[in-house]
Amino acid sequence: MKTRRSIQTLAGAMMIALAGAGFTGCSNEATDPAADVAPLVQTLVLDPTADVSTVTEGTELVPMALEAPSTDKRRSPLAGLFERLQLTDDQALAVRALLAEQDTCVKSAMRTLRAAEAELAAPYREQMNAVLEQLKAGSITRDEARTQMQEIRKALREALAASGLHAEARAAVKACRDAFNDGLMSILTEEQKAIFATWLANRPERPERPERPERPERPERPERPERPGRG
Repeated sequence: MKTRRSIQTLAGAMMIALAGAGFTGCSNEATDPAADVAPLVQTLVLDPTADVSTVTEGTELVPMALEAPSTDKRRSPLAGLFERLQLTDDQALAVRALLAEQDTCVKSAMRTLRAAEAELAAPYREQMNAVLEQLKAGSITRDEARTQMQEIRKALREALAASGLHAEARAAVKACRDAFNDGLMSILTEEQKAIFATWLANRPERPERPERPERPERPERPERPERPGRG
């Protein structure tokens, strides 16, 4: 599967790019320290959890779809890192480049994940469409269609959970962060490296997230009774 290979190879390519940014990001041009260093204190880095997308209901009017979790766009602070490092102007410029590369890396990992989910879901969408066509043609009842559609959604959810795509995406995101850390370490002084190493060692690990429960199936609306004819 192309998208699965893309997730596995993304981290290596981005680590090379980040390493290059760490060595070439410094500039000899005069800069304003307040303009370059101060904004880094409020930096929020992209911090997605790479959870499984929600499988939405499919109906005659609205096709079944995958809804990516809002945590794909979540951002987290770097918990006082730059206040402690006391970066120089040139270091701040290099850090900006490293942060931009990390952001690009993480976004690419998440796009690859969602594309892989969509590819996996494609045959289930075809099954859903086939059921809807049978319903429109009158070859199955509404109750039969509803049962088959529920089974298709259930099968897709199980396939997504068992795919391994999300573990691969989390590993790719972690590789993006590790590459940023390596790039940052490469531009620091020995004193700053010790501060950064201590910060990394004491930074709390994000707890494992329980699997997000799926939305319950929405009950079918009762059919509208026939209107009595006018006398």
